[in-house]
Formats: sequence, C-alpha cells, structure tokens
Amino acid sequence: MISNPKASPNDPDRCQSKGWVLIPARNEQVAIAELVGQLQEFLPRVLVLADNCHDQTALMARRAGAQVIERRGSGGKGRALREGWSWLASREDCDYVVLLDGDGQHDAGEVGKFITEWRRQPVDLIVGTRAPFRLPMPLPRRWCNRWMSWLVSLKTRQRVSDSQCGFRLLGRRLFALPDWRSEHFEIETEIILRAAECGMVIGELPVATRYAQEPSRIAVVRDTLRWLRFMFCR
Repeated sequence: MISNPKASPNDPDRCQSKGWVLIPARNEQVAIAELVGQLQEFLPRVLVLADNCHDQTALMARRAGAQVIERRGSGGKGRALREGWSWLASREDCDYVVLLDGDGQHDAGEVGKFITEWRRQPVDLIVGTRAPFRLPMPLPRRWCNRWMSWLVSLKTRQRVSDSQCGFRLLGRRLFALPDWRSEHFEIETEIILRAAECGMVIGELPVATRYAQEPSRIAVVRDTLRWLRFMFCR
C-alpha cells in the first residue's frame, strides 16, 4: 500500500529534500575519520553518535567535519539511534536520515543510491539488502540472517530480504515517531515492524558489504534471546 499516493519521482518537495547521515559508533577511532570524509562527498551533513566510547572516536569524527553527540551509560545501538533521531527531529534541515555502521563495513559510495531511490520512489523506509547471503559473509551470520528475515517477513506479511542490515534510509515520518523501545541490535527489526504497522511504504536496495577480521559486536546468545523476546513479547 502506498501511504502517500501524491508522492512521485517528480515531486518537487521530495526532490529538494534534505538529509543527514547518522553513524552509531563505539570505539571506531581507526575507521571513523575516513568514513566521515567519504560520506561528505555525497551528503555533507553527518552526525556521529559516539556511544559510550573509550577511545578517540568523538575527537576523530569532529576533526573530519562531523557533528558529534557523545553518550554514556547503559544501552547500545538502539539507544544511540534513538538519541540521534531525537536530535535530528528537532531540526528543519532533515527530511530523511541514512543509517550506516561506523566500522567501515558499508560502502560509503552507496549512500548516493539510497538518496536517488528516496527521490524516485514514494517510500518511507529503504532497507539495504545483502541477500542472497553468500561469502564473504560468515556462515553463522548467513544462517541467522535468513532465519530472522523469514520471521520478520511473517510478522509484517511482506517479503523482507535482509531484516538485519544496518545500512538503510528512514524518512522523517518514520524516525520522528515517538515511543521507540529498543536498546540494542533489535532496533533494526523495530524500524521495519513500526513502518509496516503504520502502513508506511518499505523498499529494498541491494548493497555490498565488506567483512574484515575484527570480531562482531553481536553477542550471539544474548542478543538472539533479546531479539526473540522483542519479537514475541512486544
């Protein structure tokens, strides 16, 4: 269902819309400055949410030209994104926000693809998809992503190819919603579920992903149990 049938590829408001990039980052001092610099070639407004960092992530991001919010205390990626959305919702120069991770896993050059798709289609959410899941994605992640995406598809009654990809674009109608709940990685799923529940239009866009040798920040057992609790107890 198209919730805003008046929107079109030639909609002047959408074509002239302004956006930000939001990067939740925890201890990413090695990669963050280069990432911010690359992003500014496509979208000059970059907000880095330095999430309980114990290194120079915030300093390096500021030197690279990003706006920076530093947060301390409990909570993880979900809490960081919620604080970033609240800050962006208070501004008049943010009609959409592109999310991507701060570890260099996502190709900054693909931000332009999201912006083009946003201006071309009447969508509220564009989710990056790495499906079909193949190498170099580690095998456990492939299995987990297939299973989670299948359950999210059942829940939303529409096909969701890659529910856990952090590379995505949210329109203001979505990120400015009140009462977000997630504290951690389950925020990826909450974004999709809330968009579907509100009758918003969800699109997908193929993206590349680069896997380095650094360990994943996801604690498999703990975060999977947290995700299941969120899915079936919300």
